[in-house]
Amino acid sequence: MNGNANRWISSLIFGLIVGYTSGTPLMAALALVLGIFGISYDAGLDDNGLLVAAPVILQLSAAVAVTFFLLRISNGYRRAGWGCIILGILALLSIASIFVFTGDLDRDSATAAFFVLLIFGLPLLAVAIACLVGGWLLFRRAAREDEGQAEQDSAARSAAANNRPDAGEME
Repeated sequence: MNGNANRWISSLIFGLIVGYTSGTPLMAALALVLGIFGISYDAGLDDNGLLVAAPVILQLSAAVAVTFFLLRISNGYRRAGWGCIILGILALLSIASIFVFTGDLDRDSATAAFFVLLIFGLPLLAVAIACLVGGWLLFRRAAREDEGQAEQDSAARSAAANNRPDAGEME
């Protein structure tokens, strides 16, 4: 596959996943900013228009921003590493957004929120750790690949300087 097509496809896939997963943290942030913690379905669209349209617009904006950010990265391992790190951070923000919606709770509600945190928070924490560690490992692999390329370039330069075409090979 063409390198440019590979760059577009991988960036677009990461952008779509980030756009999809950014809904929970964005909705929590929007609820904090607007002071609204729910949609009244009895009211018309005029009352809830901003609350309905804003998360969709923000999710699309996040998807486009991440796609164009990842398009600028030429190394495939580094591009995948950044995508994994962004997904890991979003998973951590999703865990934090659970606390936004719980707020000040009485005893029974606090128990229910604890179990919601266990049910949703622990898998999200596992995903976040896996994405962050995977991104870090991909960064390391990209750095190792860059070092190998630099060694090959220096061997080729010394071979050209010595006018020996086989200087990069083992004898």
